[in-house]
Amino acid sequence: MFLKVLLVVLILFTVVGAKGFFTQRNTQKSEDTLSNPSVTLSITQTSDSVSSISNEDVIRRFFALIHEKKISEAIAMQSKTMVPDESTQQQWGVTWNAFNKAVVLSITPSNVTPPTDTRKTYRVDLDVEIKPNSQVLWATGKEVRWVTIEKEGDLWKISEIATGP
Repeated sequence: MFLKVLLVVLILFTVVGAKGFFTQRNTQKSEDTLSNPSVTLSITQTSDSVSSISNEDVIRRFFALIHEKKISEAIAMQSKTMVPDESTQQQWGVTWNAFNKAVVLSITPSNVTPPTDTRKTYRVDLDVEIKPNSQVLWATGKEVRWVTIEKEGDLWKISEIATGP
């Protein structure tokens, strides 16, 4: 009987309680949510607000996921315009899997592309290491990319990654 009750409780938590758990977790200090990347993504995905983290933190989180080899989570942070179909998703997967390291050194708002309420562009300096013999348009060392984020529904998503503004 105890096992049946436990099973019912677990099922209820899985179906109903998980969203409430992550939403409640969102009320803690921002540094707590940023220190645990796997929780941050869940909070961002289930939160009723736009995001509990800054626009720059969206970019940091994206490259941290690539660095941590959480490629599917990184791709989920890309906009529908960047990843419109499964074929494109696989291409991005190949690209991001070619990274041994992706560390954000600095993020600076673009002074070339003016921000709007739904679109912002940043210069991002990265320290990257690419796997040998990878066929990607990135090189090991310091790389500069112009990253644009766009509001997609209630979430900010990576919508462009370019070599210039």
